[in-house]
Amino acid sequence: MAILVCAHSLHFNLSKTREQGTMPFVLAIAAVIYGYVIAMIHSQIPIVSVGSIEAIIPLSPIRATVALLEWISPLLFGYHLLVNWERYPAYSQNVKRVFLWGVLIMGIYGIYQFLVAPEWDRLWMTGSGMVSSAGSPVPFGMRVWSTMNSQGPFGDYMVTGLLLLLGCQGSLVAPAAGVGALSLLLSLVRAAWIGWFLGMISLVLSLTPKQKFRIALTLIILTAIIIPLTTIEPFSQAIGPRLATLSNLQDDGSSQVRQATYAILINDALGKVTGEGIGSFDTDSAILVLFFNLGWIGVIPYMGGLIFASLLVFTSKTKNNNDIFIPITRGILIKSLMFLLASPTMRGAHGVILWGFLGLGLAGQKYYQNYYQQQMLSLISHKSK
Repeated sequence: MAILVCAHSLHFNLSKTREQGTMPFVLAIAAVIYGYVIAMIHSQIPIVSVGSIEAIIPLSPIRATVALLEWISPLLFGYHLLVNWERYPAYSQNVKRVFLWGVLIMGIYGIYQFLVAPEWDRLWMTGSGMVSSAGSPVPFGMRVWSTMNSQGPFGDYMVTGLLLLLGCQGSLVAPAAGVGALSLLLSLVRAAWIGWFLGMISLVLSLTPKQKFRIALTLIILTAIIIPLTTIEPFSQAIGPRLATLSNLQDDGSSQVRQATYAILINDALGKVTGEGIGSFDTDSAILVLFFNLGWIGVIPYMGGLIFASLLVFTSKTKNNNDIFIPITRGILIKSLMFLLASPTMRGAHGVILWGFLGLGLAGQKYYQNYYQQQMLSLISHKSK
């Protein structure tokens, strides 16, 4: 609801789509609106059994509207950042500042949550039905989700924050990175761990030698802080067994459930031309969610916009090598795209990261392109005089 304030940017700039380069976002927004229209048409669908899994949810206008907010708000946010590319320097600095404090506060509370298991978190864990996926509602038994609603979004935001900290300076960076990294490990979200690793590889490959040295120094300090903590009780008892499963994901129970669900429903999903409407289907597979909710008619423009925007961010070369925020943005996007393999992270809290940093990455590229063009024109004008 808060992000809907960004809708005014779409209202005032939709007619300038071609010159502003916002077509990827417009395509995705159009696909979501299409899915909402289909959902309203099918709002009286009874529950349907698909294979052995009841996944089609009875739709109502309220359920469809809530789903619309989850799907469209990340797109509006990213669109707003892109069309206001002139403010990129202020946006990038503010994002780093917000995530610095966010990682520090969320990291501290995450560790506290693991050690103490506060009563309100126990109540949320049992009342929301997270007991099967979030550990046990006792001290040293919870999978950390800190101030968020579950460990998945927390892992996504914490990895994003830890990557952004590599571009921050100040006395709070080291303690924020320490508590943030430990709380991330305590969340036991393997997709987040893998995402951080892939994001770091992308970041290191795109930095200058001076920047690589700085990143290496930061990682050495962080490693020196984290490794001793993860080898002592009670942290090692929670983190160690989960780390061991990374080498044998095929035998993991949650992975097997995802694979079974995918195998059962994939043929039905690929047969959806018009889709059932957004909010009609939910599971851990992004592909299944996309096809059941949007159908081929919606998936083509939605995924086309996502893929095209991502390619623009990854293939365009920024002339300013001193701005580490651009390569950090690419690392965050690689992590977010990898998350799509684990769950439908293109919507809701996850989606704000994915589409928001797509918008920021494109805004940064446009800012530097215009900046250097103005510099060249100024130089030519000066010489002509």
